[in-house]
Amino acid sequence: YRVMQGRLISWGVLIGLISCFRSYLPDGVGQHRTRVAGVTLLGFISVFLVGISLIGIMHQFAWMPKDRLLTSSFNDIIGSTNTEKQLGNIGVAVHTYHDSSETLPSGAIYSEDGQALHSLWTQLLSYLNHDELFEQIDLNTSWNSEENLKTFGQELTNIHVKQYDNQFDVKYVNYRTGIKLPAVPFAANSRVFPRNKNLSLSDITDGTARTLMFGEITENLEPWGQPGHLRDPILGMNKHPYGFGATWNSHQVNFLFCDGHVSTLSDAIDPEVLKIFSTPNAGEEFPEEF
Repeated sequence: YRVMQGRLISWGVLIGLISCFRSYLPDGVGQHRTRVAGVTLLGFISVFLVGISLIGIMHQFAWMPKDRLLTSSFNDIIGSTNTEKQLGNIGVAVHTYHDSSETLPSGAIYSEDGQALHSLWTQLLSYLNHDELFEQIDLNTSWNSEENLKTFGQELTNIHVKQYDNQFDVKYVNYRTGIKLPAVPFAANSRVFPRNKNLSLSDITDGTARTLMFGEITENLEPWGQPGHLRDPILGMNKHPYGFGATWNSHQVNFLFCDGHVSTLSDAIDPEVLKIFSTPNAGEEFPEEF
């Protein structure tokens, strides 16, 4: 469109120049002189048109990446804001759980004989405003038992991420042949939520403000009722199929820290610093240059 607009302007200028040229020619000028002047004018006009066309083409190429850059930045902002909000909701749920029971939920609930029964998310249902789902679950039998499986086919809308069209982006994963169950795009720090064991915030002696609690994930999602959803941040970000990662940006990930604040970390972070953020009570010190 912009190149076409430039060409229309160019032809308008051309017609104006020709009109001016003809108006200034004296009567009775020799044919040879007129031809020389005409050739000169046509040469000038040709150079002018080439210049205008080049400007239009350069303008078009310069505009395209700018448009894409602005769109990408806008999408990043929307995607990041949505996941930050949901991570904040998870943080409120976990802290409310802690206030009630004086411990954090365990990474998973196991029976005495070692059978995996229920997930971290099941323990948090009532604190995520899903009391009706929690009341339907028999905690004494496995999450995938016949009486429980129907409940775990329902969506956890309070922790699904809204997309740009304001619709929930619900991922369904294959549980077994013919059955797909909804998953959630977040996982917990396995070092803070050990399986079948409950830590408390007082156990995080390295400091809750510097210890990761939850983060975004994009690969190998699991049904929300399945015991699991635990990942080790030391694997890096956007680098490992069972690590943390974001869909809105391939170099950054949003994390919820144990004190409840949400921060964005870059995958270029020093591995030693990431390790410090990952461990709750190892006593490491940050590098001097950090």
